[in-house]
Amino acid sequence: GLGAAAVLLLAACGGAAAPTATPTRAPAPPPTAAPQPTPTPTAARPVVPGAAPTATPTPVPPTPIVGAKKGGTLRVVQGNNPSTLDPQTGVFGSDHFFFYAFFNNLVAYDKDVVLQPSLSLVEKWEIVDPVTIRLTLRKGVTFQDGTPFNAEAAVWNLNRVLDPATKSTERTSVAVIQSIDKLDDFSIRLNLKNPSGSLLTALGDRAGTLLSPTAVQKLGDQFGQKPVGTGPWQVVSWTPGSAVEGVRFNSYWKPDLPFFDKLIIRIIPDPTVSFASLRTGEVDVAGIPPLDVDRAKADRNITVLSRASGGASIFINQTKPPMDNLKVRQAIVYALDPEAINKLVFLGRNLPSTGGYWPPVTWAYKKLFDKWPTDPTKAKQLLAEAGLPDGFTLENITLTGSTSVQIPEVMKQQLAQVGIKMNITVHADATNVFFTQPKGVGGKYHTYGGTGFSLRADPHGNAGIHMSSKGFYNLWLPHTEVDDLIDKAASLYEQRERKEIYARIQELNWANVNDIWWSYSVGFAGVRADIQGADTLYGGEGKWRYEYLWRK
Repeated sequence: GLGAAAVLLLAACGGAAAPTATPTRAPAPPPTAAPQPTPTPTAARPVVPGAAPTATPTPVPPTPIVGAKKGGTLRVVQGNNPSTLDPQTGVFGSDHFFFYAFFNNLVAYDKDVVLQPSLSLVEKWEIVDPVTIRLTLRKGVTFQDGTPFNAEAAVWNLNRVLDPATKSTERTSVAVIQSIDKLDDFSIRLNLKNPSGSLLTALGDRAGTLLSPTAVQKLGDQFGQKPVGTGPWQVVSWTPGSAVEGVRFNSYWKPDLPFFDKLIIRIIPDPTVSFASLRTGEVDVAGIPPLDVDRAKADRNITVLSRASGGASIFINQTKPPMDNLKVRQAIVYALDPEAINKLVFLGRNLPSTGGYWPPVTWAYKKLFDKWPTDPTKAKQLLAEAGLPDGFTLENITLTGSTSVQIPEVMKQQLAQVGIKMNITVHADATNVFFTQPKGVGGKYHTYGGTGFSLRADPHGNAGIHMSSKGFYNLWLPHTEVDDLIDKAASLYEQRERKEIYARIQELNWANVNDIWWSYSVGFAGVRADIQGADTLYGGEGKWRYEYLWRK
């Protein structure tokens, strides 16, 4: 999904040769020394396990939490409303910060992105053969409305994600499933179209969340406002623009968890106000704007955490002229100066883009150049070659939130230097507005800038939804070669082979300027010092979990 820039985005800096006009194969990047970016936070780890396990690993029981106190209210801040509280259909990357509090996954991973049966609703998985996976489900689990969790519920949920009518953003992540068989009350079989090295990890994201079939069928379109899962808290209210509130689910299957009786996730779009609330103790957990990181570190009442969280992007609607012209897209690359954005908006706390999609903390990272190829003269030349010597008017949409607005404001100034006039529309539901524009018709907006993407635990989780022509977050012109490579990479189990394919995908995307990934972002979080278990806040993909937190 897409991450709101307001808290998580960090920009890029740099230069290198920009893509040449319509190459059939991207030129290999020149051998250069590794860039020297702002140091990656120590919390960041290489994301994603290498190959899919052929059988369930030996269970690693959770470390006992000695002396943890129960009770009280945990107060957390997020910068945007969730797009919905139905995790299978949500479109914001920041939705994860909500739904992990109320739902569990079939297969879950720990903060090192190792699949862990002790965290999962599947106690055992077995790859019977390359296209058959058997899942043994956990017994004794109920949904928050009393509906039993069993094989029937698991099959129903997976089929809901696979049903095109659901319009699940994660459908491409599990589309390799041909059919699902119920073997008994607590066993199911996944029959695959072809082998998949990414499927089990995908079940640790939206596609593998478990919703109460009873509640979905009863509430229909209203389920997203009144969700029912199996998670540590159950939703009692969602007041858009104010807060999502939950109470402890007393029949939760993990013994003694969660520790807090009540969870309040407040919606505060202004990161300055959010940070002020953290400093005064009005809230317990909040994102920290780059501007305030040093001040937070100097405050003995705040623990500062950081984690690689994805990248900052300009998403391009290639179906709307003149964005269907490669030279126009290249001109935008040359016109941008991400280093200036970094300094003006983020005080230089960003990791510079080196051309590829995945950041350096992932095994799919591919360095394409050392320094961003800012060259306004070249940008003007390309616009002239595209038949636009006087430039054109570019319609951009972005999310609410100060950083989400500041980023395109700086871009607007840079693009103006080459004759491109950017109009900026600020919309609270910008992701939906942009990506539901009708393909092939053009829509209203050329670009969605001032946003970014959030990491998934397996590279296919991002490639399938952002780069595949079947992906929700994709308004590109047809690109059969990229589609084929995405499918091939997902079908393999060997990480080395997959890495080579993802490198080729990134070369093609850069050469064609399919979208512009201009930075690698890092999330900063502040936790009040009296909140214990802060090291469990970040999950392996950079999203927050709250069930192991407690107040001293």
